[in-house]
Amino acid sequence: MGWRRIDNARVESFLRDEFQGVDTVRLMLEGDPAFRIAEYAENEGVDLIMMPTHGYGPFRRFLLGSVTAKVLHDVNCAVWTSAHAPEKAAPPTGYRRVLCALDGTTEDLALLRWATLFACELGGSLKLAHAIPGASLTKGADIEGERCRTFLFDSARERFQALQREAGTSVEMVLQGGDVATVVRRVAEQDKSDLVVIGRGVMHEPFGRMRAKVYSIIREAPCPVISI
Repeated sequence: MGWRRIDNARVESFLRDEFQGVDTVRLMLEGDPAFRIAEYAENEGVDLIMMPTHGYGPFRRFLLGSVTAKVLHDVNCAVWTSAHAPEKAAPPTGYRRVLCALDGTTEDLALLRWATLFACELGGSLKLAHAIPGASLTKGADIEGERCRTFLFDSARERFQALQREAGTSVEMVLQGGDVATVVRRVAEQDKSDLVVIGRGVMHEPFGRMRAKVYSIIREAPCPVISI
């Protein structure tokens, strides 16, 4: 068919100069894009999927592309998503500052170890962040409210100190009160992070606030996000 030849030619010529010197396999598959991506990743033992994030329409800033959302939900490997911003960010000279967002679930240990090894392989630094939604600083907070906030921060600090002892790490940890996606974005901006690492393995674990906010984190992050 003529259209197939034309599409094959487009695939073969796409970003030819950018991938010069890289061993590249180019495929054109028919069917639902997210299903085909997940199927290929499973059959080929893919370690990492890299894809854009943009939704479409007047509210694209608040949307995650449907293909990206389905791939994030369906695949078991790590997924690298680009920064979800209206303006195209300049490519970094290197991914030297890595931010790992932890959410206080049982999978944090594996995530911390993965992020530590990943940052070491990049030759970069690692910082940890955790959001405490119930500990936002509000104007005119009463004494009991401040005591509750202090308790939440102290409990989180002790929990993550124990986690780092178990992981054998000693990484700077940032604790902030507020919405999870907002805190991750704020810390990433303040630290000038090149990359954010999050977990997405358990979407409905009790108290796994970040697992249920993966899409929000990706939408708001000022830099690419790797979810594992």
